[in-house]
Amino acid sequence: MALSQEVGSGSPLLLTLHQSCQEHSTPVSKAGLLAARALYEWTSAREGLKHNVWHPTTKQMRVFDSKPFPRQQHQRLCIRRCAKDGITKFGPAHMRHAFATLSSGSGHAAKVDQRVP
Repeated sequence: MALSQEVGSGSPLLLTLHQSCQEHSTPVSKAGLLAARALYEWTSAREGLKHNVWHPTTKQMRVFDSKPFPRQQHQRLCIRRCAKDGITKFGPAHMRHAFATLSSGSGHAAKVDQRVP
């Protein structure tokens, strides 16, 4: 994931790689860019870590590689927060698809060729 590049309006651009290996560029606020950088650093720090997990079939502890970004954990956190706040349940996929739909309708889905590290 490339974290930023400036577009004509001077707003930061977040570059991500979709699971289909297509690059997506999305204009974000400076606060959004800082949040993306913090998340990227957090996931990078998890690389190569191991953790112990109870395996219910063997009834023993097993050592597993940590996933760079535990999607199920993120999903559970979103759902728990929705329940706590008394709002309709939604998760990361809902937010991603809603944002992509809004962005494409606003003309922000264009691919940008110039990169700034």
